[in-house]
Amino acid sequence: MSKKILKRPTVYCSMEELSELGQKELFLRFHAQFKKYIEKRVDFANDFSLPAYDIDKQIDKSNFVKKTINYNGFIGFLEKAVSAAQSLVDQYDIGIGIAKQGLWLSFIFNLFKLETHDILVERLGMKRGRGSIPLDPLKSSDLSGKKIILLENDLVTGETVEHLTKGLDNKGLKHIDLLLIFRDNICSESYYKRVRKKIRGKAVKLGNTIEGEVVINTEKCVPSKIRKCMSLQYDFQIPKTIDSNYYLNELSRMLDQDEC
Repeated sequence: MSKKILKRPTVYCSMEELSELGQKELFLRFHAQFKKYIEKRVDFANDFSLPAYDIDKQIDKSNFVKKTINYNGFIGFLEKAVSAAQSLVDQYDIGIGIAKQGLWLSFIFNLFKLETHDILVERLGMKRGRGSIPLDPLKSSDLSGKKIILLENDLVTGETVEHLTKGLDNKGLKHIDLLLIFRDNICSESYYKRVRKKIRGKAVKLGNTIEGEVVINTEKCVPSKIRKCMSLQYDFQIPKTIDSNYYLNELSRMLDQDEC
C-alpha cells in the first residue's frame, strides 16, 4: 500500500518576494515589536518567576527569542491570525500564550486588545516534574469567573496543555478553550516513533510529506478540560470575497497603536 503524500504549508521564499507583494515593511515592523514583546517576558521570568522557583539559572534572552518562531513566514497564516483575533477577542476575558511557540498568537491577540498573559511550561527536574513559569504578572484571583482561551502552535501528546489546565482547574474559571495554529502536526519519523505509545488510539496518521515527515491529526489528544479546540489551519479560512490585504492593513493599524 503506497503512502499518502501531503503538502507542507507553503512559506515565503525571501524578503524579495515580500517586497514584490508590498509586505516587507509590515513584516519587519511586526518582527521588531514581537521581539520586544518576547524580551519583556523573558526579563520578567528572570527577575521574578525563576527566583520564586529557587532556580538560579536564568533564561538566555537571545536564545529564547531565536527559538520562538515567527509564523509570518507561512503564507496566509498572518491573515488568518488577524481574522481569528477579530472574531474571538470579544468572546474571552483572558488569553494565555503557551511559550515558546504560543507567543506569536498571544502577541497578535494582545495587539487586538485582548488581555493576554504568557506561561512557560518547563521540566524542573526529575523530582519536581513540570512547572508553569509565568512570563508576566498573573494572580489567581484575576481568573475567577473568566472565559479563557489558550494559545499554542500545535498539540501532539497534549501533555503541556493538560498540565496547564490542571493548574487552572481550581481557579473558578467559566471555561477554557484552545486555539492552535496547526491542527495537523508534521514531525520526523524518529519523533513519531518516540511518542507513538503515548498517542496510540488517539492520533490518526494522515500520511507523509514528500520529505518523508509524518503528518498526524491529534484532535483526540486534546485534554477533556478544554471545552472547544480551534485552529487557524482549518477554522479561519479567508473568504474569497475579502481581500487579504484588509487583514494586513488592520494589523498595520494595530501595530501603529502599539508603538504609541
